[in-house]
Amino acid sequence: MDDDGVLIPIGAPMLRATLAALALRAGHVVPVGELMDQLWGGRPPATAGATLRNYIKRLRKVIPKDRIRTESGGYRLDVEPADVDVLRFRELRACARALTGSDPQAAARTLDAALALWRGTPFTDLGDGPLRSLEQPRLEDLYLATVEERFAIGLDLGEHHVLVDEIMVMSQVYYLRERLLHQLIVALYRCGRTAEALAAYRSARKRLVAELGIEPGMHLRKLEQAILRSDPELAGERSGWAGVPSRAPLQRAG
Repeated sequence: MDDDGVLIPIGAPMLRATLAALALRAGHVVPVGELMDQLWGGRPPATAGATLRNYIKRLRKVIPKDRIRTESGGYRLDVEPADVDVLRFRELRACARALTGSDPQAAARTLDAALALWRGTPFTDLGDGPLRSLEQPRLEDLYLATVEERFAIGLDLGEHHVLVDEIMVMSQVYYLRERLLHQLIVALYRCGRTAEALAAYRSARKRLVAELGIEPGMHLRKLEQAILRSDPELAGERSGWAGVPSRAPLQRAG
């Protein structure tokens, strides 16, 4: 956490987890029972209430300006949601989605601003408690979905030459996310790298069959056929997958 640009070190993982749970609901009261669930899961220790009060007391010693307030039935982190990176990230993503149809360039800039807030895998310093196991996959999937939305807008704006290498890197790390694979194949094809586009499809199919036991989805199969017949519409195909999620959200290489 930082205060006016000054980093405030928070020591023990459970203290950081308590602060993170409050920050995810910044400006709102987090009930004591909900905090206990996030810190200890369904089996809090008999001393959980006293331990939580101790965590709050210790946090108040290092967080200035009475930021943690006791409210009826819980605690509230008294900061603006825009001051919490993940909440600001979500706000910017929502703004970009609202702009996509009317001003895609503004939407792209807004997504760039959101992605600039990402500092790597979240909550790695919270230990292995329930909060990390629940929120880390959610936040990482939110990030990846936002990356895919940015790529989709960029491809629709004709930025395939600029984006192809970045899409390739992401698709190598998250190699079972079909939307990323679709975007990679489109970008390669539009860059005149047809053989590489087809090779990327074949590699994706092999991995999907070997690791998930499934064939590529309809969008990928149709894309391969469009490339094979040099479909003239492919050059101008919109690359967003409205309403179609990736089937393997967090698969990484290795």
